[in-house]
Amino acid sequence: MTYNNMFDSDKLRNIVKKVIAIWDEEYKELSNFIHTTNELYFELIDYIDEITPQPDNLEYVRNRIEKMNSIVNSFNILFFFSDYKHFSDEEKTLIRLSIENIGLKQKMIRVFGEI
Repeated sequence: MTYNNMFDSDKLRNIVKKVIAIWDEEYKELSNFIHTTNELYFELIDYIDEITPQPDNLEYVRNRIEKMNSIVNSFNILFFFSDYKHFSDEEKTLIRLSIENIGLKQKMIRVFGEI
């Protein structure tokens, strides 16, 4: 990331590390459903024709998707801030609203002065 000394690179690096840590945590959790390396997730394996949506499972997946969306949009702002700052207010608002309140917005504001 090169921002020509426009921002505090240490603060920026810390935010990127935090987003990567959140990403890693989510990946580990979601990969349990795919790789079944954890016996706690074995019971979740069914035949395709037997799968029926369960409200608890759907809610869980929705929450994971929202968190991954927060991570991706945080990375987009972090790595493409020079492009992001030229977006319209409406576009910025949509992106900001898509980022969950997990402390990332406030940290990005401290580094960039805005998001």
